[in-house]
Amino acid sequence: MPAWLILDPTFTKLIKHIPMSRLPGYNKKSFSILDLSEEEIEERFRHRLEGLKNEIFAKGLPLTYQDERCSTPDFFIREYEDGRTFLAILDRDKLEFDSIRRLDN
Repeated sequence: MPAWLILDPTFTKLIKHIPMSRLPGYNKKSFSILDLSEEEIEERFRHRLEGLKNEIFAKGLPLTYQDERCSTPDFFIREYEDGRTFLAILDRDKLEFDSIRRLDN
């Protein structure tokens, strides 16, 4: 299960057993993410993330994020449109990134 999809297990079990039509304020025209399967949610998020990624690259900016390779809160991954990927550290005084090493080799 993707990390962003982890919910409280008790809440998840309860929600799976309540039909949407029994929830207050429900009507057929309203949409809830809870109506979707895990695969549908993941696909919708993946599609939206690809769109955001393209918007960032269209502006000439690198995609900047943190993942398991970032061992401290100051470390970030900087991914460029041409495929180059760097581990960078944020200089909080200057608000600039300094590349530490290239990761895509």
